[in-house]
Amino acid sequence: MQMRRELRQKNTAGCLLFGVLLLLGQPASSHDAENDMLRIELAVSHAMIPGSVVGDGYLTISNPGQEADRLLLVRSPAARLVELHEMKVSGGVMDMRKVEGGLEIPGGKIIKMEPRYHLMFYDVAQPFKQGDLIKATAVFEHAGEMDIEFKVGRMVGSLEEDEASSDQVTSPMNSMLGSEQGMR
Repeated sequence: MQMRRELRQKNTAGCLLFGVLLLLGQPASSHDAENDMLRIELAVSHAMIPGSVVGDGYLTISNPGQEADRLLLVRSPAARLVELHEMKVSGGVMDMRKVEGGLEIPGGKIIKMEPRYHLMFYDVAQPFKQGDLIKATAVFEHAGEMDIEFKVGRMVGSLEEDEASSDQVTSPMNSMLGSEQGMR
Protein backbone atom coordinates (compact mmCIF):
# COMPACT_ATOMS: atom_id res chain seq x y z
CA MET A 1 0.00 0.00 0.00
CA GLN A 2 2.77 2.43 1.01
CA MET A 3 4.77 1.47 -2.10
CA ARG A 4 1.75 2.12 -4.38
CA ARG A 5 1.24 5.58 -2.86
CA GLU A 6 4.94 6.47 -3.36
CA LEU A 7 4.84 5.22 -6.95
CA ARG A 8 1.66 7.23 -7.63
CA GLN A 9 3.27 10.37 -6.14
CA LYS A 10 6.39 9.90 -8.30
CA ASN A 11 4.27 9.37 -11.42
CA THR A 12 2.21 12.49 -10.65
CA ALA A 13 5.35 14.58 -10.03
CA GLY A 14 6.93 13.24 -13.22
CA CYS A 15 3.84 14.07 -15.28
CA LEU A 16 3.68 17.58 -13.83
CA LEU A 17 7.37 18.19 -14.55
CA PHE A 18 6.97 16.90 -18.12
CA GLY A 19 3.94 19.16 -18.64
CA VAL A 20 5.79 22.24 -17.35
CA LEU A 21 8.83 21.49 -19.54
CA LEU A 22 6.58 20.94 -22.53
CA LEU A 23 4.82 24.28 -21.98
CA LEU A 24 8.09 26.16 -21.46
CA GLY A 25 9.45 24.78 -24.72
CA GLN A 26 6.46 25.91 -26.81
CA PRO A 27 6.50 28.96 -29.07
CA ALA A 28 4.21 31.92 -28.31
CA SER A 29 1.26 30.39 -30.16
CA SER A 30 0.41 27.02 -31.63
CA HIS A 31 1.31 28.12 -35.13
CA ASP A 32 4.68 29.72 -34.32
CA ALA A 33 7.90 27.72 -34.67
CA GLU A 34 11.55 28.36 -33.94
CA ASN A 35 14.90 26.68 -33.82
CA ASP A 36 18.43 27.93 -33.09
CA MET A 37 18.58 29.78 -36.42
CA LEU A 38 15.10 31.01 -37.43
CA ARG A 39 11.68 31.90 -36.07
CA ILE A 40 8.40 31.52 -37.99
CA GLU A 41 5.41 33.55 -36.84
CA LEU A 42 1.93 34.38 -38.08
CA ALA A 43 1.50 31.27 -40.22
CA VAL A 44 -2.01 31.91 -41.52
CA SER A 45 -4.30 30.84 -44.35
CA HIS A 46 -7.70 31.87 -45.68
CA ALA A 47 -10.71 29.59 -45.36
CA MET A 48 -11.67 28.07 -48.68
CA ILE A 49 -14.96 27.82 -50.56
CA PRO A 50 -16.41 24.29 -50.24
CA GLY A 51 -15.21 22.19 -53.17
CA SER A 52 -12.06 24.31 -53.70
CA VAL A 53 -8.77 22.50 -54.20
CA VAL A 54 -6.34 25.45 -53.95
CA GLY A 55 -5.56 27.34 -50.74
CA ASP A 56 -3.12 30.06 -49.69
CA GLY A 57 -0.67 30.58 -46.85
CA TYR A 58 1.37 33.41 -45.39
CA LEU A 59 4.05 33.56 -42.73
CA THR A 60 6.70 35.79 -41.23
CA ILE A 61 10.26 34.47 -40.98
CA SER A 62 12.83 36.08 -38.64
CA ASN A 63 16.55 35.43 -39.06
CA PRO A 64 18.39 36.92 -36.06
CA GLY A 65 21.74 35.47 -37.17
CA GLN A 66 24.44 36.95 -39.38
CA GLU A 67 24.22 34.34 -42.15
CA ALA A 68 21.49 34.28 -44.77
CA ASP A 69 19.28 31.23 -45.09
CA ARG A 70 16.85 30.20 -47.82
CA LEU A 71 13.32 28.78 -47.67
CA LEU A 72 13.60 25.93 -50.16
CA LEU A 73 10.14 24.40 -49.95
CA VAL A 74 7.07 23.79 -47.84
CA ARG A 75 5.18 20.51 -47.75
CA SER A 76 1.94 19.58 -46.07
CA PRO A 77 -0.10 16.41 -45.64
CA ALA A 78 -3.14 18.63 -46.36
CA ALA A 79 -2.08 19.22 -49.99
CA ARG A 80 -0.45 17.28 -52.81
CA LEU A 81 1.87 20.22 -53.54
CA VAL A 82 2.81 23.54 -51.88
CA GLU A 83 4.54 26.22 -53.96
CA LEU A 84 6.03 29.60 -53.08
CA HIS A 85 4.70 32.35 -55.38
CA GLU A 86 5.58 35.97 -56.01
CA MET A 87 2.97 38.50 -57.04
CA LYS A 88 3.69 41.73 -58.91
CA VAL A 89 1.33 44.34 -60.32
CA SER A 90 2.49 46.15 -63.44
CA GLY A 91 0.34 48.44 -65.55
CA GLY A 92 -2.77 47.41 -63.61
CA VAL A 93 -2.20 43.71 -64.32
CA MET A 94 -1.35 41.22 -61.57
CA ASP A 95 1.27 38.65 -62.47
CA MET A 96 1.77 35.66 -60.16
CA ARG A 97 4.64 33.23 -60.65
CA LYS A 98 6.31 30.36 -58.82
CA VAL A 99 9.55 31.41 -57.11
CA GLU A 100 12.40 29.29 -58.45
CA GLY A 101 15.36 28.55 -56.17
CA GLY A 102 13.57 29.44 -52.93
CA LEU A 103 13.26 32.64 -50.92
CA GLU A 104 16.34 34.22 -49.35
CA ILE A 105 16.06 35.13 -45.67
CA PRO A 106 18.93 37.62 -45.08
CA GLY A 107 20.77 37.58 -41.76
CA GLY A 108 19.39 40.06 -39.24
CA LYS A 109 16.17 40.52 -41.23
CA ILE A 110 12.48 39.68 -40.99
CA ILE A 111 10.64 38.55 -44.12
CA LYS A 112 6.87 39.06 -44.02
CA MET A 113 5.47 37.14 -46.98
CA GLU A 114 2.53 39.37 -47.71
CA PRO A 115 1.83 41.22 -49.91
CA ARG A 116 4.58 40.18 -52.35
CA TYR A 117 4.95 36.47 -51.52
CA HIS A 118 2.52 33.71 -50.57
CA LEU A 119 2.24 29.94 -50.54
CA MET A 120 -0.18 28.05 -52.75
CA PHE A 121 -1.55 24.73 -51.44
CA TYR A 122 -2.58 22.64 -54.48
CA ASP A 123 -4.95 19.66 -54.55
CA VAL A 124 -5.95 19.97 -50.90
CA ALA A 125 -7.55 16.90 -49.38
CA GLN A 126 -10.31 19.00 -47.74
CA PRO A 127 -10.97 22.73 -48.10
CA PHE A 128 -9.55 24.72 -45.18
CA LYS A 129 -12.24 25.87 -42.72
CA GLN A 130 -11.99 28.83 -40.38
CA GLY A 131 -10.45 27.67 -37.11
CA ASP A 132 -8.55 24.74 -38.67
CA LEU A 133 -4.82 24.28 -38.08
CA ILE A 134 -3.03 23.10 -41.22
CA LYS A 135 0.15 21.16 -40.48
CA ALA A 136 3.14 21.81 -42.73
CA THR A 137 6.92 21.56 -42.76
CA ALA A 138 9.13 24.41 -43.98
CA VAL A 139 12.53 23.28 -45.31
CA PHE A 140 15.44 25.71 -45.14
CA GLU A 141 18.90 25.44 -46.67
CA HIS A 142 20.75 25.81 -43.33
CA ALA A 143 18.15 25.65 -40.55
CA GLY A 144 16.71 22.41 -41.89
CA GLU A 145 13.10 21.37 -41.34
CA MET A 146 10.68 23.29 -39.14
CA ASP A 147 7.18 22.01 -38.36
CA ILE A 148 4.54 24.74 -38.47
CA GLU A 149 0.77 25.05 -38.32
CA PHE A 150 -1.18 27.52 -40.42
CA LYS A 151 -4.12 28.99 -38.54
CA VAL A 152 -7.09 29.26 -40.92
CA GLY A 153 -8.95 32.55 -40.70
CA ARG A 154 -11.84 34.09 -42.57
CA MET A 155 -12.47 33.43 -46.24
CA VAL A 156 -11.97 36.98 -47.51
CA GLY A 157 -10.12 39.94 -46.05
CA SER A 158 -7.46 40.33 -43.42
CA LEU A 159 -6.21 37.47 -41.30
CA GLU A 160 -5.49 38.52 -37.74
CA GLU A 161 -3.39 36.80 -35.10
CA ASP A 162 -6.44 37.04 -32.84
CA GLU A 163 -9.35 39.38 -32.20
CA ALA A 164 -7.24 41.83 -30.15
CA SER A 165 -4.22 41.91 -32.48
CA SER A 166 -3.40 44.87 -34.65
CA ASP A 167 -1.05 42.84 -36.88
CA GLN A 168 -2.97 41.96 -40.03
CA VAL A 169 -2.13 39.80 -43.00
CA THR A 170 -4.13 40.62 -46.11
CA SER A 171 -4.16 38.58 -49.27
CA PRO A 172 -3.11 40.68 -52.27
CA MET A 173 -5.74 38.81 -54.28
CA ASN A 174 -8.46 39.85 -51.82
CA SER A 175 -7.48 43.50 -52.12
CA MET A 176 -8.07 43.22 -55.86
CA LEU A 177 -11.58 41.77 -55.59
CA GLY A 178 -13.97 44.15 -57.25
CA SER A 179 -11.17 46.21 -58.78
CA GLU A 180 -10.54 46.81 -62.45
CA GLN A 181 -7.14 45.13 -62.28
CA GLY A 182 -6.82 41.82 -64.08
CA MET A 183 -4.77 38.68 -63.64
CA ARG A 184 -2.27 37.45 -66.17
